[in-house]
Amino acid sequence: MASTKKNSSSPILATEILQEIFKYIRDLQTLFSCLLVNRQWCRTVIPILWRDPFEKGPSPTIIQLYVRSLPESARCRLKEAGINQISDCIGSTIFEYPSLLKRLRFGDISNSINAWLTPSKIKIDIQDKIKSSEVLREILTLILQSVDSLDELIIEIYKAQFAEISKSNFVFPEFDGVDEPLKNIRKLHFKGNYLSQDLWKPMTEKMTEITHFRIDSSMFSNNDQEFAANFIKKQKNLAHLCLSRNGCWDALASLAVIGKSIRTLCFFKLDFEFIDERAIKGLKACINLRAVDLEYCLHCDSLGLIEAVKTFQNLKYFACLSERRTMPTEIVKTVLETSGNKLEFLFLNPLSWDTMVHQEIIDSLITNGQTLKFLELSGLHEVDTGRILSACPNLIDFIFCAHGNSNLEMMTKIAKTAPPTLRHLRININGHQMSIAIFRIFLENLQIKLESFHVGAPYPENLKAFLNSNGIKDTYPPGRVEVLRKKFIPTFGLEENRFARIPEEFGGR
Repeated sequence: MASTKKNSSSPILATEILQEIFKYIRDLQTLFSCLLVNRQWCRTVIPILWRDPFEKGPSPTIIQLYVRSLPESARCRLKEAGINQISDCIGSTIFEYPSLLKRLRFGDISNSINAWLTPSKIKIDIQDKIKSSEVLREILTLILQSVDSLDELIIEIYKAQFAEISKSNFVFPEFDGVDEPLKNIRKLHFKGNYLSQDLWKPMTEKMTEITHFRIDSSMFSNNDQEFAANFIKKQKNLAHLCLSRNGCWDALASLAVIGKSIRTLCFFKLDFEFIDERAIKGLKACINLRAVDLEYCLHCDSLGLIEAVKTFQNLKYFACLSERRTMPTEIVKTVLETSGNKLEFLFLNPLSWDTMVHQEIIDSLITNGQTLKFLELSGLHEVDTGRILSACPNLIDFIFCAHGNSNLEMMTKIAKTAPPTLRHLRININGHQMSIAIFRIFLENLQIKLESFHVGAPYPENLKAFLNSNGIKDTYPPGRVEVLRKKFIPTFGLEENRFARIPEEFGGR
């Protein structure tokens, strides 16, 4: 008879199953605890912890471990360059940590090297910068030569780091023989005010499979614009593009070549008043666009942008966070009328709390809001609130800032007109005190089961207990306010909550 005794050395769960479980754990302390259970758990957790070791910011300790992994030839070069700290980094490491990297953060590695080389210096001199550049080259070369594949590359460069270093002293990593790690990168992000083509051109010339491309730069030269446009043109599967500041029209014009693959466009602080015809043509080529996000942009009602938006007939997500007191009415109407039968996410929020939603937007919402599931609006009257809720039968999440004199009337209208699908309700009431009596009336009239309900206005502490006793889940700190643009604005319903439930298909942050 075959023995039924279990092999005590065999793992209870396969490594693949553990990997699938651990990847959903976000808390680092929990992962560290899992690491101590046994060898199998340790081998499974270590790659997760080291895929993005600079997630919490720069760390000289991580640099020490990377330096210990350097080959002897690289260590000798650094010693010859006068970097005496090499002598303190001796002994091999248990794991090959550089090979586990998935998200390469250029800026954090550079800052970590500075902290490792000059821990007590506030201001770094030119010689320290040259030494830091030497270490940076060796570590980046080590990573690129040892890593199996990189998912994301974040290049962050500021003038204060490298501007004083001459080209003869500014060293770059070796890119020969590292084709595969660069080819496997899917997300590329540039930020800072010093985009040096000497660095980013050799790094990116082998990348053709980027799906997410983002540029956050206030210094965008003509050469950078041309290179960014050419880089976009050669991408095969670019789906998410985020551009900030001005000087991006060449990049938008390049979409005329690959626009069909674009699913998400995000613009930050762009002025569309002077958008050129080439950029408009590029935008019109994005016929499969699903999401548009306009944050702090100017002149969103420009004829050129509206002309392009009219071709976006498959939008599911549109957000406009305005920096001014007026909301761009024409572009919102155009989006609703063009994609009204498909639009599911609509976020409209100027920073000024007293901005009223234009009546034309409200009328368009009532006509075209049947498919909306998530809606954020600032500046609604109680009458309009009831009309909008009645016209949006599929609404799941409703965030709004109310403008009216009667809190009781507004809350009663919400209770009577809220669709059965509504699960999350967040209200800003311009600082008016909400009494427990009004909430009691609201809850008595409410015919649906809410999962969360938050009010962005000060109210007594015992109101939290009152809400909880009535089955209203409290998941955000109640009554917290922040100073924004010299005004006390309730946190609820503003930028902090806007992306809480954005599906990954839109490249949500």
